[in-house]
Amino acid sequence: MEAERTCFVIAPIGELDSDTRQAADDFFDLIVQPAVEKYGFSVVRADKIAGTGSITEDVLRLVQESDLCIVDLTGQNPNVFYECGRRHEAGRPCIQLIEGTEQIPFNLAGIRTIKYQLGDPRAIRRTVTEVQAFISEITKAGFSGASSGASMSSIAEALTRIERRLANIETARRSMTPSRLTAVKSLFQNPLKAMQEAMIQGDLSMLVDLLPRLESTTGVESEAVIQTATIVALNGLPDGADVLRRALAGTAKLSPRMCTAAVSGLVQYYVARSEEREGCELVKSIVEKNLADRSDLEKTDRAFLHNQLSILQHGAGEYADGLASLEKALKLSPDDRAYWHNISIIYERLALPEKACDAALRSIADLKSPDVDHLAHAYEVLNKANRTTEASEALKILEEIDPARAAIVSK
Repeated sequence: MEAERTCFVIAPIGELDSDTRQAADDFFDLIVQPAVEKYGFSVVRADKIAGTGSITEDVLRLVQESDLCIVDLTGQNPNVFYECGRRHEAGRPCIQLIEGTEQIPFNLAGIRTIKYQLGDPRAIRRTVTEVQAFISEITKAGFSGASSGASMSSIAEALTRIERRLANIETARRSMTPSRLTAVKSLFQNPLKAMQEAMIQGDLSMLVDLLPRLESTTGVESEAVIQTATIVALNGLPDGADVLRRALAGTAKLSPRMCTAAVSGLVQYYVARSEEREGCELVKSIVEKNLADRSDLEKTDRAFLHNQLSILQHGAGEYADGLASLEKALKLSPDDRAYWHNISIIYERLALPEKACDAALRSIADLKSPDVDHLAHAYEVLNKANRTTEASEALKILEEIDPARAAIVSK
């Protein structure tokens, strides 16, 4: 008998009886459940996880390993952005939605996103149908993922250029009411529970305040600390980056998964602050130390670290160094389409159009489930190089998958 597939819902949840929780429940009950029920999925949301284990570990496992993730971007919740980014890193099927009155965040505008309206029964039905169309495509592709590495174009920005609201965070700190301070003091007695609650609520300021207590309780190398520090770091806050640097200073204590997560979080921090140049040397030394000292890193882990370094080198304009890093990544993981996409961008920056075209074609080699960003880039470089037949083929596939994106790139 075929094993039941899992669909994990990434969404802002909020407190019981809050407007956010009501909207989350409506989204779950009216859109997600009806959309996936005919496909036989077991549908899970963070607050519906049963058992006595770590919710954080369970959530991260579901984000990375579920057959399908459905993401609600409504409200621009920091934890939703983090989990969405980790899902894209894992390269597994993901469907994004957002409430119809909201703008798709700039950082995620390059990824197909369905708009929904909970107050209109006909609109709900249309949304369910759209989600089912996505699932049908994914099913036909055999639930294959796009890649295991972050892209340096729209996907990379989706993972790294999360909007930073430093003013809002400081305002939230200054305007904490006595009742909130009491609640925080109570939560600090159980920092793991506090972390989970802050993530569910999307409370970034509480995560910042929790970090020192969490680190002293569980250790800087723990998964809870690395995950929390990464969320804080990808919002451009030095509190998270400082913790990640300390964790990476003692790399032998970090598991391979936490090591790559910490490096990724640190890279995201520098990109979020547009400080790629400042981060290059530090991250390079960290990557080289891990590659030299750790025998427990798999080839895919090593390739991932090279790719992460190349993201900073690309952002810093150090294209020759970025090329060298990506060549190492591809030597270790030659079938990773994201790395071929990234190296195509580097070739283009270095004015090597034919190499850029050939690499772009490698990035869309699996035409059963090509990445939209890879297709768009492939069309652009092929068209510029006057490889019109191949450019037309790439555009035709893009038109079938994302007509709006195709119209933009073909202008």
